[in-house]
Amino acid sequence: MTQSLTLKLRLQKSGGKLWGRYLPVDDLMVKKVKDLGWNRLIAKIDEAPPLHCALVPIGNGVKGITLNKPFVKKNGFLLDQELNVELNQDLSKYGMPISEEFEAVLEADPDAKDYFEHLTPGKQRNLIYFADNVKASEIRIRRALVVMNHIKSQGGKIDFKNLTQEMKEANNRERLH
Repeated sequence: MTQSLTLKLRLQKSGGKLWGRYLPVDDLMVKKVKDLGWNRLIAKIDEAPPLHCALVPIGNGVKGITLNKPFVKKNGFLLDQELNVELNQDLSKYGMPISEEFEAVLEADPDAKDYFEHLTPGKQRNLIYFADNVKASEIRIRRALVVMNHIKSQGGKIDFKNLTQEMKEANNRERLH
């Protein structure tokens, strides 16, 4: 049976520009997570869908779990609300869910897959999120193809500005058809 950690945390607003909302985690729990050897986590927060995350520095020595605005809004969370949080180790390959479409595009292009596998885990998660953060399957496929073509054309590097432009061009081509 896998171990889990249960906490009650209050939703806070960050004073900085990088993070919006977060759940502060006390030093004792941070140490417990480290002692367990967990880097990536799955947080079950009240009735919300599981959130793939990590304990990150928020500022002023505080560590916590960041929540993006759409997640907070969709789940009706309020500032200073006490939330029940269950933490489990994230054992997924990339530290977040990956769509079938993204996996299929990876498998179909061994060169792109090799470049992708050599990226840092954070860059992999960035690209997965970039490609998969839409509802429609055909758009996830298009985005995954653009991502794979980009990392191949850049020799395994990522230029996010160019990637965004390439995505816009692919979307415009699709609108013309």
